[in-house]
Amino acid sequence: MDGLAQTSRGVLGSAILLLIVGVIVVWSLDDAAPTKPDAPPSMTAVSSSRSADGDDAIRVALTRRSVSSIRLRIDGSYRLVPLDGREGPVAVPEPLSDRSLEVDPRGIDIAGRRFGGSGVEVVPDSSPAVWIDGRKYRGSVRLHLTSEGGMRAVNVVPLEEYVAAVVDAEMPGHFPTAAREAQAIVARGYAVSCRRQPPHEWFDLYSTPVSQNYLGVIYEGREGRLLAGETAGGRAAAASTESLVCTFDGELFRTYYSACCGGRTFAGDVVFDDGTGSLPSVACGGCDDAPLFRWERSIASDAALERLSELARARMPAFRSIASAKTIGGVSVPAVVAISDGRRTVRLPAVEVRSAIGLPSLCFQLTGDGRRIDVAGRGHGHGVGLCQWGAKGLAERGLSCREILQHYYPGCELTLLSASTAR
Repeated sequence: MDGLAQTSRGVLGSAILLLIVGVIVVWSLDDAAPTKPDAPPSMTAVSSSRSADGDDAIRVALTRRSVSSIRLRIDGSYRLVPLDGREGPVAVPEPLSDRSLEVDPRGIDIAGRRFGGSGVEVVPDSSPAVWIDGRKYRGSVRLHLTSEGGMRAVNVVPLEEYVAAVVDAEMPGHFPTAAREAQAIVARGYAVSCRRQPPHEWFDLYSTPVSQNYLGVIYEGREGRLLAGETAGGRAAAASTESLVCTFDGELFRTYYSACCGGRTFAGDVVFDDGTGSLPSVACGGCDDAPLFRWERSIASDAALERLSELARARMPAFRSIASAKTIGGVSVPAVVAISDGRRTVRLPAVEVRSAIGLPSLCFQLTGDGRRIDVAGRGHGHGVGLCQWGAKGLAERGLSCREILQHYYPGCELTLLSASTAR
């Protein structure tokens, strides 16, 4: 998960992507009875910000941009509903085999019917049934025709079913129950906050780490092997925390989270424009066994200078020094990286340097001798809010779901979403 693409300072579109810790799970049909976490002492309700599709729906962009073709498959019967409303739905009793769906100047052709205008929504009679590019999704899928002459696929899915899949895509199945329940609550709150301020009129968030990882119900792995995007464990975590979100002073806030903070989280307002008092810097105490708790990189100067020169829009033929660090949010990180060739110095935002040379986090220090750049850092991701590996460590020490959340979001309360309050 990395909401940086929407709200981070100095962001470069989708360049800064958090490579969230994940796990590939072989598909299983086994169900597990959900267990209830400790309930908060009071259950006041907060507005769920009803979407145009109802309180229960979340709209997830399955394609990052306008595309000219997608792979489409539909299991079972379905309806095709024109998005412009000019015509009624078309019932199709037969399934649609896996095929490439192409856009042309007149629109798209599905089951022998041409759909132009705004596009079409595929509504299966039994969910899950719609496959897009090798992934099977619950709910319906809208194919919006774009002004660029392409289309964007958007999954309209019930919120709780979305949350179940996000838990499995974002956090390994072997992490403790309390950590995965905390993951469900922050994923739900993040989604609802995005629905209040969507990045686009057609969708509320992305299916990638730009927002939150979301793989649907089943997806194709290597060599066409079908893997689980959603498991019984993920469904249990969503069911046992159903409708719960974190609030601060009675208000819903964007519950940012990252893979590993490296020992201390960043204050939200250091990284995000919408960071609030609910996102302070806190000592983690749980992530020291994470693979990227501490890390090192060594990069050939020629390769690094080529990328950094593009970033600086000025050619740096060589350098004699590189580095500039200061303490932010209790962690020593470079706010600006200064590169000097002995005659001039170019200063670049560290958040952009991280992206240009592919570093795991913002918490890094650089040194160089003109031939190589050595980087030492800590953590994985933007480091704001809940630390996923830290949640694992705290859960293993016996902290409950609620205690984990209150550790990373001090002063937060667990609150039930109101299912009937309109936006």
